[in-house]
Amino acid sequence: MKLPEICIKHPVFATVLSLLILLVGVFSYNKLETNLYPSYNTKSATVSASISGASAKYLSDNVAVPLINAAKSLPDIKNLVSDCQQGSCKLTINFKDSVDYVSVINKLRSNIDAQMDNMPSTLIDKPTVSDDTGSSGSQPDYYIQINYDPQKYKPSQVKDYLNNNIRNELLRIDGVGALWIQGADDNNARVWLNPNKMSDLNVTPGDVTLALQTATTDVNAGKIYGKDRSYAIVPENTVDNINAIKNLTIKIDDNKNPIRINDVADVALAPSSNIPQIMRTNGKRTLLMQILHRDSANPIKVGHDIDKFVNVTLKKQLPDGISAQLIYNQGTYINKIINKSYETLIVAIILVAAIIYIFMGSLRISIIPIITIPVCIIGTFAFMELMGFSINILSLLAIILAIGLVVDDAIVVVENCFRYKERGLSAYESAIKGSNEIILPIVSMTLTLAIVFIPIAITEGISAALFKQFAFTLAFSVIISGFIALTLSPMMCSKLLTVNSQSNWYKKFNVQFENLTKQYVALLKKCIDKFKISFTGMIVIFILGVIVYHYMPKQLLPTEDLGVIYSSAITPPSGAGRNYNLKYSPQLENLIKKNKNIETNMLFLKDGNDPITQTFLKPWGTRKTNADKIVSELNNSANNLAAYDASFKVQNMSGLSYETGLKLEITTISRNLEHLRDASEKIVDELKKFPGLTNVKSSSTADQLEYKLAINHDKLSLSGVTYDEFSSAINTFLGSTKAGFMKDKNNNQYNIKVQIDKNNLDNIDVLNKIYVNAYGNPIPVSQFVSLTQNTESKHQFNFNGLDATQITADIDANYSPSQIKRYIEENIPRYLNKDETFEFNGAIKQLDESQQSTVIVFVLAIILIYLILSAQFENFIDPLIILFTVPLTLVSGIIALWIGGFTLNVYSNIGLLTLVGLITKHGILLVQFANSEQKKGKTAKEAAINSGTQRLRPIIMTSITMILGAIPLSLSSGPGSLGQINIGVVLVFGLFIGTFFSLFIVPTTYLALDKIKKIDVLIDIFKK
Repeated sequence: MKLPEICIKHPVFATVLSLLILLVGVFSYNKLETNLYPSYNTKSATVSASISGASAKYLSDNVAVPLINAAKSLPDIKNLVSDCQQGSCKLTINFKDSVDYVSVINKLRSNIDAQMDNMPSTLIDKPTVSDDTGSSGSQPDYYIQINYDPQKYKPSQVKDYLNNNIRNELLRIDGVGALWIQGADDNNARVWLNPNKMSDLNVTPGDVTLALQTATTDVNAGKIYGKDRSYAIVPENTVDNINAIKNLTIKIDDNKNPIRINDVADVALAPSSNIPQIMRTNGKRTLLMQILHRDSANPIKVGHDIDKFVNVTLKKQLPDGISAQLIYNQGTYINKIINKSYETLIVAIILVAAIIYIFMGSLRISIIPIITIPVCIIGTFAFMELMGFSINILSLLAIILAIGLVVDDAIVVVENCFRYKERGLSAYESAIKGSNEIILPIVSMTLTLAIVFIPIAITEGISAALFKQFAFTLAFSVIISGFIALTLSPMMCSKLLTVNSQSNWYKKFNVQFENLTKQYVALLKKCIDKFKISFTGMIVIFILGVIVYHYMPKQLLPTEDLGVIYSSAITPPSGAGRNYNLKYSPQLENLIKKNKNIETNMLFLKDGNDPITQTFLKPWGTRKTNADKIVSELNNSANNLAAYDASFKVQNMSGLSYETGLKLEITTISRNLEHLRDASEKIVDELKKFPGLTNVKSSSTADQLEYKLAINHDKLSLSGVTYDEFSSAINTFLGSTKAGFMKDKNNNQYNIKVQIDKNNLDNIDVLNKIYVNAYGNPIPVSQFVSLTQNTESKHQFNFNGLDATQITADIDANYSPSQIKRYIEENIPRYLNKDETFEFNGAIKQLDESQQSTVIVFVLAIILIYLILSAQFENFIDPLIILFTVPLTLVSGIIALWIGGFTLNVYSNIGLLTLVGLITKHGILLVQFANSEQKKGKTAKEAAINSGTQRLRPIIMTSITMILGAIPLSLSSGPGSLGQINIGVVLVFGLFIGTFFSLFIVPTTYLALDKIKKIDVLIDIFKK
């Protein structure tokens, strides 16, 4: 007894099976997290090292090389990039997704330990290894603006208050992962040295730092063991305020008088940087708290809790003159996207239910396929919870599309059972006969659509991460639908099938459909009779599609609008400093302020770095212009800005580690850095000609003004000054030295930094004020050096162990990475010599990796479908007939994207892969019915025509339900809609044209290959 028959004879059993699926699904839904996207983190690590005052070239030659040697033997490395700047060097290691991350990081640390003997002696602190997994996609999700009265508070005081009183409360909110406070520097205990007083009292910088280090070092003093009790000895650190630092004794002079810190320095609680941070929001001085949620947390709930904390708790807690405002909550955008997806889901259900009713003509019969929708959708939540998936834009896309798919199998069952009911059999007999007859097609169609997604499991990268949650969610919903079609649907057919008198509208509908069927049969006969012409037409369409695919723009992901724009670069003239930015940065703010779509703009100045802006747009609904267009408007306005070269771009989605800009690595094996720099500048000029690139920069551009100090070692030796004494004086006076920490009565800790008074750092004459002790006499360090003014590049790059220049640029929203790649490959090689090569990184690199994995997925999917169908049909020809329409269907989807002005991206690839499974379902129905007709004695031609005639109604019906399920996606708008539109367009047009091809190509190809199918290949081989 077959499964459908068992369920028909035991209706309660069939009902319980479906109720169990519903019950487990409801329970699982309540445990699912909500996110914008499936979590995906690149696996990378950063090794950082610093030598105060060291040049970028020195660090590249002496620090980067040993670090690269430590890293290059590690397994599963994609690439190594070192970036050395003055005083610091950073090596970034990008790994494959398959790497054993914990093991490889431990090995990296061991390798660095082994390389320490090859490091320069001036490297005091051991290089640090940090886990950067996912950091490139970790933008803050929530922004709290802190307003304060500048008459009452300094920015550093406000930051101190936030750090000591508010920070930990925010971090205790469930789901908060990280927090940063911008707009002010941390307070330090600053010791401002007076070189003249130090010279008079014969005090060196080393004396000062030693006194501070000694006084602030914790000591473990042990215990006193008495007869009855033991006592721990706990030395108390008395350096708990500024006065305590001032009164520390440095040394005793010849007259036995103590020389204190206060005698040679000014001490104050002050910002850690000599050039304090400045944050302005809409032109007003503010601070900013940036918050990132944990990957496992629900960003909507976290945003709600933060909003409640700011508007309830914080409002009561903040002192007079300080206020807080949550100016950006990504949770509200995600909530809108998720709610919009649920609305689309409801619309899809209504449309699918309506088309089922129209084709069935009876509400009673329509209930049979409609009831599968809630069972399959809710049941899918159980699988999602089991797999660790979340409710996100991709999994909801799968569920929306599943609306049109899960009814397919039930429709086929109902149609087949109804045929027997019309012949006079009872509902019970019709259900048994019709459902048993359709088991093989149902199993084939279900497995085909599920198997098409299996190759995704063996791929890696961001496209695979996005593919998996969509594909497996959709596949499981289809598997449940196949199960329901063989259990609940046959049972319901046995109870609900009836042939009632037809209403007038349904009679008219059937008449029209019969006329359509006659026209279809007539056209099908012509296609069969003129097979060569039909086949030639198919080849022409396929070739056209290949050409369109080659030239079609391709990108990893379309840029979604979450309402955030930032400055990718704001570049002042070379050598411009803080005063320049203070004078001209208001021009930037005014440029942004003029755009009517802007709600909040923040400008950030830090140290001597270039300005940074971050802009929040007005919410969707209050603006009609999308973020890409606003960026174009800002970039056009920035062209008229004289003070800066400025470029803006849309901020990435949080939680996805992917690149959006161009990174081009130019490497040389000859170490001819002069030619490498010249070639890079020519390449920059060439790339600036291309309208799709903005903010084109080269890391080798000479944009750093510097003084080169040539030290006269002979003079040092003759003066009795050691190199360590000389370098200590330079480093401490000019570069600052951390000499310990101060912990106040409230247990708040502050670093102690020693440096020359900042007022003396305004020009190079400071070298005349810094003294070293030469045989008891103070001599200025300027006597031991010669100065050369120079302009040098800020960065020294190394890529995969080779000297390199990195060229970066922003990609305009109207152009795709594939177009940029084509332009570079055609125009850049002529600027390079035989020792130089270029390699793509950034957005183009990720696009190439995504395309490679996508090709693998498509090829394996088609192979698997072919093998499964071969096993089910017991021959190798029927699967070829079924798959013959796949290339033409894919071409139709690609052409639809091209006509609509879309790109090929992860979303459209998901749609195209889904099409492969959907279209093969039509072929399975047609071929299976044609085979059964031949078994009844019909000729191949009669079987092919009868197959098309009998299966026309269920095929058109299922196609329309799938198309109507996808139409709401293609008509989406608002935040997060671009992905939905891409998938919707592919499926709507792909299914429409693919169904047309299936109805004509499958019967035609069936007849053409019928003679080949009847040849037993194995017998023929053995006869030979």
